[in-house]
Amino acid sequence: MDELRFVDACTEEHFKAMSLIHALGWRDIPTRLRRAGTPLDFLCSGEMNSPCAKSLPWARATRRGVPATPGRGGDAMQDLTFVDACTEEHFKAMSLIHALGWRDTYAKAVPADYMAREITDDRWVEVFRQNYESQNGVHGLLLYRGDVPVSCLNYCKARMVNYNPGDFCEFDNGAYADWGEIASFYTHPAERGKGYGGLLFEEACRRMKEAGFRNAFVFVLQENRGARRFYAGHGFAWDGTSADIPFPNSPPCHDLRYVKAL
Repeated sequence: MDELRFVDACTEEHFKAMSLIHALGWRDIPTRLRRAGTPLDFLCSGEMNSPCAKSLPWARATRRGVPATPGRGGDAMQDLTFVDACTEEHFKAMSLIHALGWRDTYAKAVPADYMAREITDDRWVEVFRQNYESQNGVHGLLLYRGDVPVSCLNYCKARMVNYNPGDFCEFDNGAYADWGEIASFYTHPAERGKGYGGLLFEEACRRMKEAGFRNAFVFVLQENRGARRFYAGHGFAWDGTSADIPFPNSPPCHDLRYVKAL
């Protein structure tokens, strides 16, 4: 036991070693996999080499999100899975949900010409890809119902800079340097009212607490009373601070900071 040490995975050698150990572990538990509905031919296939285990079919079959009470919400609350964003499919799905959320939520708050020009379906794909590849501390998280992404968010240590290239807003977060932050959060407009956003939001808060954050905050548009009620329902409250998000030739949007002790 004298030569044991912990190593944070950060090199190709580490990633290959971890992948091999994962694969050997899975091959050693075929009975468990059968119970989860995973065929043994899949176990021996090249899919076991995927860099993102949580997006694989067996992961969706065995890794549930926050369990729904049996019978609660009917079929809508079945087959739900949290997925850490790590593939091009995930980044595109998140970007699309963000764009749909913007168009649906901010139509009266954001200038129409800005919305039409800037808020494209793929606007955030590169941002989310860079977040994952650079490991800058911004974590993308999706909620899937079966194979359908229904909600997504980004959580991180409180931003001291703006992570969205081309935007012109700044966040005065100096007093919140050691806090967790929900940087963005959207549910597909067609999937709202089913409890998906609440499940995903609570999972992100749980992960931030597990990561050591004692407090968290999220910005919400002042006029978005539905979202403000949502955050209040999850224990967040406005702390009296805010941020103005300016747009060319238009009054700025006024975002309120909602906070909670985790």
